Amino acid sequence: MDFDNYLDKEYANGLFKMMSEYEDKPIFYGGLIKNHGVLYMQRRFYGVTRNLLQKICKGIKNIDFSRYEDEWFGKVVDYVRNDIQNSDKKKDMFFMGMDESKVWHKSFKDKGVYLHLGRGLSKSEK
Repeated sequence: MDFDNYLDKEYANGLFKMMSEYEDKPIFYGGLIKNHGVLYMQRRFYGVTRNLLQKICKGIKNIDFSRYEDEWFGKVVDYVRNDIQNSDKKKDMFFMGMDESKVWHKSFKDKGVYLHLGRGLSKSEK
C-alpha cells in the first residue's frame, strides 16, 4: 500500500478475511492498467494470497529490475499469470477489482473533513 492511501476499515477487514479463506488460490487484489503493452499497478492498495506470493517469489528472478515499483510489480504479476496459464490452459490468476468508494488515494473528503497526503500539492490545494 502506498503511504498516501486511506482505507475503509470494514472493507479492508472483509477483504483480508476473504483472501485468507482462499489463500490456496492465486488471487490478486488491486488495480492494474496496461499502457504501451506494459502492465502497471495503480499506486493504491494491492495484495496477493499466499499461493500467489509463492509463485511470485519463484518468478521474481526472471524479471528485470525497474526503478518504478508500479511498473516492476506489474511485470512480475504479468509474468506469473502467463506462467500459470502456460502450465495448465484451464487455470488462471483471479483478479479482484478495487471498490474505489472504499479506497482513497491522496485525498479524502467527508463530513467537513479534508485530508491530503502525498507530494506535489497543486496551488489550489495549498
